[in-house]
Amino acid sequence: MLLLPIQAYIIPLYLLISKLHMRDTLLSLVLVAGANVTSVYILTNFFKTIPKELEESACIDGCGHFRIYSIIVMPLSKASLASAGIISFIANWNSFLWPMLALRTDKWNPLSVGVATYVGSFSTNHGFQYGPSLAAACMSIIPTVLVYLLLQRNFIQGIASSGIKG
Repeated sequence: MLLLPIQAYIIPLYLLISKLHMRDTLLSLVLVAGANVTSVYILTNFFKTIPKELEESACIDGCGHFRIYSIIVMPLSKASLASAGIISFIANWNSFLWPMLALRTDKWNPLSVGVATYVGSFSTNHGFQYGPSLAAACMSIIPTVLVYLLLQRNFIQGIASSGIKG
């Protein structure tokens, strides 16, 4: 899934969702969005860089697995989790082809599909109106910009760090 774009496997994916009777449901969007290989790749590579000595010293101090995870691993992985979250959010927010095929009703359409149908259906006797369609497109990027601005510091740190805090 990391090497192939969604256009290469969208027909088998659509057939699978149809056989599972999940067409026109929000669950079909969530399952496909949850199968994000990029996040798994980022987080796996990060967790491999955490030194075993940190876990071993926590075990010697009497920490259990959950405490090691909550006190040592989670604070170290905040930056990579933010990076994976931003990349996942932007990819799913900009997703157009899968939601357009999987959801035939207008009940659950994401904003990218809504903007496209708004732009495509907006016509008057005076021709295409660029102002309202471009305003709708500009408004649709606001959540992406906000998520990035909120997590920007962690995103840059997650790209640059190796997993060891100094």
